[in-house]
Amino acid sequence: MLIEKYTSDWVKHFDDIKSQVESALNGLEFNIEHVGKLSNGILDTVKHHLYVCPVDSKALEKHILSRDFLRKNDWARMKYQQIKYELAEKAKQDKKVYATLKELNVNDFIDSIIEEEKRQTTLHLQ
Repeated sequence: MLIEKYTSDWVKHFDDIKSQVESALNGLEFNIEHVGKLSNGILDTVKHHLYVCPVDSKALEKHILSRDFLRKNDWARMKYQQIKYELAEKAKQDKKVYATLKELNVNDFIDSIIEEEKRQTTLHLQ
């Protein structure tokens, strides 16, 4: 199955993976952020993906901003969930087709919520 509904077990899975990574990186300075869509309490793919980004990278900033916005805005989280369900159905659970459809159909939405999160963060700092 390409996509499955969120369960609270995913938090434990993340904590287990985090512990393994922390152990392997013992002695190094690092920070582990949970930025996957399962960190927002919505659906996600079955497999886990590990992204390693420099602390000042644009990719990490994009992940953090979109995660934070989705956590704070139910309407956005539900819309994103619906988009992913529809794409999985169109892809007939084919991972490659799904990835292509997601790239074509999700980026504008993600970019818009990132800009909104930046705007809201700037307003709070003023």
